Amino acid sequence: MTAADPHPSPHSQRGTQVVARVAAILQAVAAGESAGSTASIAHRTGLTRPTAHRLLTALADEGLVDRTDNGNWALGPELHILGTVAAQRYPAQELATPCLQRLAEATGESAFFSARRGNEVICLARVEGSFPVRSHVLYEGLRLPLGVRPRVWQSSATYRRPSSTPP
Repeated sequence: MTAADPHPSPHSQRGTQVVARVAAILQAVAAGESAGSTASIAHRTGLTRPTAHRLLTALADEGLVDRTDNGNWALGPELHILGTVAAQRYPAQELATPCLQRLAEATGESAFFSARRGNEVICLARVEGSFPVRSHVLYEGLRLPLGVRPRVWQSSATYRRPSSTPP
């Protein structure tokens, strides 16, 4: 809380601001190749460049991020290990894959499994269909704000299964 801001953020009240900042940085690093520079990560997270750099360096010391050959930041090997352990507790992708495969085979279209996370939707799995024209709109790990979705989702949102008895 400051004199200019009488309403402190919930993070500053609990002393957990660094946790929120680190989470934002890791999500920005995971967002893609073009977002990997310190400056672009700072911009995406709303942090100053020195703060972003200090946190990225500390994350690198722990193996949570790495520097690529071109100097950008990428997720580090420790996150892979943690993710592998966490995946054992949350087998949603494993459970969804057979359904995605059946859907892709039946329709010839690519099938996707996404999950809502806060105000975002994250693509967790993708199975390519046999249709020769491919749409690479979604890929595993892509985060989109709620309400932003490919046209096929919008059209399927209004689909109603035909009744089994004629009218």
